[in-house]
Parts: sequence; C-alpha cells; structure tokens
Amino acid sequence: MPQEKYHIIRDRKYDLTPGYWNSISQTSARTKDFYGRSLSKIWALYKDGFGLTLWPKREYEEAGEYISDNLFKDKYYQRIAQEIIKEQGKIEVFLTQPIPELSRLSFDELVKYAGDIMSYWLGYDEVNVFAWCVGGDFFSQKVQEKLRLPDDVFSLLSTPDEKTEAGKLELAELKAARDVLAKKTSIQNAANDLAEQFSCLPFGYDGPEYWDASHFTSRLLEISEGGTENINAQIIAIEEADRKRAKEKDRALKKHKISAPDKILIDRINTLAVWTDVRKKLQFPLHYRYGLILRELKQRYNVPFRNLRFLLVDELNELEGNKKAAEEKMLWRLGHGFMVEYQRERCDILSEERKQSILDELAGQTTAKEITGTVASRGPQLIYTGIAKVVRHPNEGTKVLEGDFIITSMTSPDYVAIMQRAAGFITDEGGVTCHAAIVGREMGKPVIIGTGNATKVLKDGDRVEVDTEKGVVKKI
Repeated sequence: MPQEKYHIIRDRKYDLTPGYWNSISQTSARTKDFYGRSLSKIWALYKDGFGLTLWPKREYEEAGEYISDNLFKDKYYQRIAQEIIKEQGKIEVFLTQPIPELSRLSFDELVKYAGDIMSYWLGYDEVNVFAWCVGGDFFSQKVQEKLRLPDDVFSLLSTPDEKTEAGKLELAELKAARDVLAKKTSIQNAANDLAEQFSCLPFGYDGPEYWDASHFTSRLLEISEGGTENINAQIIAIEEADRKRAKEKDRALKKHKISAPDKILIDRINTLAVWTDVRKKLQFPLHYRYGLILRELKQRYNVPFRNLRFLLVDELNELEGNKKAAEEKMLWRLGHGFMVEYQRERCDILSEERKQSILDELAGQTTAKEITGTVASRGPQLIYTGIAKVVRHPNEGTKVLEGDFIITSMTSPDYVAIMQRAAGFITDEGGVTCHAAIVGREMGKPVIIGTGNATKVLKDGDRVEVDTEKGVVKKI
C-alpha cells in the first residue's frame, strides 16, 4: 500500500479549541456541496502547545485544480462572493450584540452561547476558505500563465487596492493622534474608537492579547511625542505610496494591454486576498468571546483556563455531567502529544501506533535542508542580508529588531507590530493571497512564502541571504 503524501497546512502555536474548527469546516458536507470538493480526512497533532495540521496532498492538489478552473467561471465565482457576503452579514449582526453578562447565564445557556459562536464561525468558514486557501494559488498561477506578465508586474497587479487590517490600523492611529493634538477629539474618545475597530486584531486563536482603550491611549501618547509635523509627514508618505501604487497599476494595465476580461481575473485574485484578511477580522472577535466563556467556566468549576481549551465544544457539557472524567480528559490531552483524525465533522483521537506511522511518513518527505519558496514580494531590490529571528507566536516578537527577518510558519494580523520593524518575512506556509504576501507588498518588503521548512532549518541569530529573484534563502 503506497504511503500517504501530506500537505502541511499549519504548524504553529495554538491549542485544540477553537483551532480545530478549521478541520471541521474543511471536511464538512456543506463545504463539499458548496465548492464541489472538500477533504475526506485531516490529521492534526497537538503537542507542547503547538498544532501541526496535515492535509492529504493528492486531494488538496485535485481540489485546487478543480476550484481554480471554476474560479474562471463567472457563475461559480459570483455564487461564492454572494454567499460570503451573506454569512459575513450574519457574523456582523451577531458581533453588534452586546456580550451577555456571562456570570448570570445558566450552564446550559453558556454552552449554547459557545455553540452559537462555533456555528457562526463555521457558517462563514465553509463558504470562504476553499476559494483562497485551496484554489487561490492554483488560480493565480493559471492567470499568470495566461497573461505571461513579468513576475514583478503580476505581483503589483495582484496586490489589492484595499488596505489590510494592519495597514488600516497604522493610518487610523496616525490620524487619531493628529486629531488629538489638534484638539478635535479627546484622547479617550480616540482610543475608544480605535478599540472598537481593532481590539481583536492581536487575539488570533488563543489570545490573550486584546487591545482595549488603555492600549490605544498608550499608543496615541507614544505617536504624539513625534509632534504634528512628523505625524503629517507619515500620513502623507503612506497616502502618496498608495497613490503611486495605483498609478503604477494603471500604467501596467495599459502597457501590457490587459483586456477587460483579463482585468476581471486579476480583480478576482485581489478579492481572494481580501477575503483572507476579512476572515480574520470576523473570526478573531468570535475567538475572543469563546475565550470569555471559558474564563467563566474556569471560575465556576475551578478548572485551569488552558485545560478548558482541550475540550471540544460539544464536550463542555461534561463539566456538569461528569466533571471528574472531563478533568482527566483535559489533563491527558494537555500532557500528551495526541493526534486527531477529522472526517466529515467527526473527531477521532488516533492510537499511538497510527500517530507514529503518520509522523514517520511525514518525516520521510520533509528532509530537505535547502530553503526555497514562492516570492510574494520583492521589495526594492533582489538580494538582501539580515539576521533571522524565528517567531512561533506573536508574543515572541520582542526579539525582532529593526532590520531582522521574521522566520515563521505564517503571519496574521496579530503580527503587525513585529512586521513593521522587520526587514522582511520568510514563512513555512501560505500562498500568494496569504497575509504575509499582501502585507509585504503593502509595506514594500521582501517576502518568501511556502518554504515548508524555514522554521526548522533556521535558528535565531543566523545571518541569511534572501534572494527574491529565485525564492531562495541561504545561511551565510
């Protein structure tokens, strides 16, 4: 029997819940009905605070080919876009509702609220993720082959005009600080407005970082120290860079005689990238609310908060029905490296023998020491040198200094402050529509994505050469 080949989709710091919702979504019947494809199985190893998620490589590639071919078809694409807007609206309505006073809810009401959060999350995820995460790279490659554009031109055209949440935050903070200095608003009101828009940006799956008004008060005081003239200069520079990029895109479209139908294809690549960012904007607040429920359960049942992250949502009832068994289950999962097989919305913990068999198969296909990936953003030159800093979680970001290269599994909006300091980003995961790719283009920094092994080969302090023509990273 031939060995299974695996596509590593995620290898980063996070616990079982709510991270496992991804695998439920990607193997669900609804995803298959909606896209025409899903994954029959997904495997995830949870060990020492990290999650390693594996997709069956053949199924992933077959689904990528199928979905990317269909993204050329107006009806298929428009159906996805319409359903995403519909599900997005449901979450937005839910998030406008005040968080209930959890201490006043009954146990059954708390568990129902947790289930509602997961339901909204899955409702959106099942229509969103496969378009960009499975079909996106295949589609982008096919469009590039069709248009035969130089890499730098295609990279420019496939950068969305809409700013990422990281880009929006940077500009919003500067403008708020300017308004405070001009006495157009109070620092309290400005901080509250920023918190309302961006509070969950650093939360990710597990938090605990959350930017409340006090965080933004500190940020506004820090920015204001530079004075109005300096702040205005930064705002002008950002807006001028945006205008320059827009003009360059217009010139490229004319120079290369991009037809109206082909421009639609480029716009679709841009939209796929935007969908990745919007997903995080919608789902991080859901993760935050779920975390609040766990904190309430911690208080009621005297169970450590982290332990509760090792119960599935439908296992929360065990805290009331059989607390001793639930505690034993949480402790075992927390203390053991265990692997889950997800299949059509089921979660089964595999035997030690089966887990080791999968890990042995994976080890046989991940022995490469050369670091190569896809160039997502070149920046202003082709060759760079700098110091590598391996960042497995945003809370490790303090070690990243100006001019360092972030080496990570993947980035997300909670990495934004670190990304602003870094010279560039090298990731294990991701495609041309991923967060690191888009933010890198937005910031004009070099980015190489999808290396598969950068975090395993490189270590803190390694001096690296980054070749953004060949997509190669070397220790020097």
